[in-house]
Amino acid sequence: MKYILCLCSFLMLANMTACQNNPAKPVKMHSINIEQKSGEFYIQQAKLWKIVVDKTPTDAAAWLNYYIASRYSRIFGQVQNSAEKDIVAAVAKAIPNSFENHLIQHWADVWNPDNAEHLKKAYEIDPDRPETYRSLAQNAELKRDLPTVKKFMTKVYKSEYYSKAMLAWNYNLLQSVSKDGILITYGDNDTYPGMMLQHAKGVRNDVLLLNIHLLQNLDYANRIFKELKIPAFTGGADDKDLQKNLINHLIKNSDKALHFSTTTSPTLRGNFEDNLYLTGLTYQYSEKQFDNIAVIKNNFNHKFVLDYIIKPVGYDRGQEMVDHVNMTYIPSLFLLHKHYSKSGDKTEAQAIRALILLIGKANGKEENFKGFFKNDDC
Repeated sequence: MKYILCLCSFLMLANMTACQNNPAKPVKMHSINIEQKSGEFYIQQAKLWKIVVDKTPTDAAAWLNYYIASRYSRIFGQVQNSAEKDIVAAVAKAIPNSFENHLIQHWADVWNPDNAEHLKKAYEIDPDRPETYRSLAQNAELKRDLPTVKKFMTKVYKSEYYSKAMLAWNYNLLQSVSKDGILITYGDNDTYPGMMLQHAKGVRNDVLLLNIHLLQNLDYANRIFKELKIPAFTGGADDKDLQKNLINHLIKNSDKALHFSTTTSPTLRGNFEDNLYLTGLTYQYSEKQFDNIAVIKNNFNHKFVLDYIIKPVGYDRGQEMVDHVNMTYIPSLFLLHKHYSKSGDKTEAQAIRALILLIGKANGKEENFKGFFKNDDC
């Protein structure tokens, strides 16, 4: 017993010494589109990067890391008094003519059209750095300058900004849309990787991909509506139901099939839920019933790439984010499992069950999902 106590004391002391000898260090910050950490991580990193910029105020890379860490500490760490505004002012004084300053000035007021000049200057200073590419593509998209969108989305592709797994999910999202359909998306990771696949690789160019938040820019919306040969939208930008009314405008005036990504807000989809049918990673709007199970089967069996889930190869630094977005397959997979079980196809039902549990396991939901299969004969 005395030996065990001594050993425990030694291990505790060794651990404490290791912690003292290996204090937390500032690390390079990545966009949450690539890698997402905890709020506590970003709070700690903001403090560590502040020490660096206080010591070396001309360190441009440190300023960029400090800004990103502070921004994410507000978003994910719920830090009310983030240093973002102070950083924006300080970096303009410390390194005014740098790539990092112009990028930070742009990010600080990204929706201000006058701020696009900072983005342009950052790109001119260093056109080989990928941080500007996606925003430059977005600005071009708002103007419907498609050659420029293609130019910068091709640069995004070559920079390997997005992981292969995230690209695979977005590939499957595009494959869930009817021919010549319209796809309504919601965030960054269900919009830009798909846009990149379209412009850089020619994947499903027949699909009109529209981010609902970008569509709230009414100049952009009416450019889209003009292309679709439908009337201009006459509502106001301050309309509290703007998103819903823009969708209704599309439904009323366009004959194209309309799809919502499964990542869109349930509140937005709730306005149309009586006419929504799952097709895999989208909900298709239809006022007439159709056999969506057949569509889901065809997508999973013949269109989707799923090896990145079933047989992942290599390390993906954004794996946690990919695991989370993979949960959007679950509603369609349960419909498929129910269909195969009822039709007596035990082999297919078992395969679908295995995929559901695999996705569930990656998200800590495996036991919850097993509960749905308690009385499952398959």
